[in-house]
Amino acid sequence: MQFLLFSAYRNKFLWGFGMFSTAILVVLYIMQLNSITQLAYDIAESEQEIETMEEHIALMQETTVQTMSYQNMEELAGALGFERINHIEYIKVPGGAVARQQ
Repeated sequence: MQFLLFSAYRNKFLWGFGMFSTAILVVLYIMQLNSITQLAYDIAESEQEIETMEEHIALMQETTVQTMSYQNMEELAGALGFERINHIEYIKVPGGAVARQQ
């Protein structure tokens, strides 16, 4: 009789433990699924930011090429009053000293 009673409690315990373990595993699965979903959204957002930055960089490169072209630089130099140099002369200091004492 005691063996049957012990067996009934053991079966209830095993079923209860099995259900509790299953519930814990389901909760952990849902938490991991939520974490993976959040990471997927973060990756998609980062990819969108990268695409936007690449477009901005391409636009900046085009603008830089247009601004820094040789013709534009000549026009800018002329507007600032610069003149083209044809012959360079260096100043020669006699005696090798930059300044002389008096």
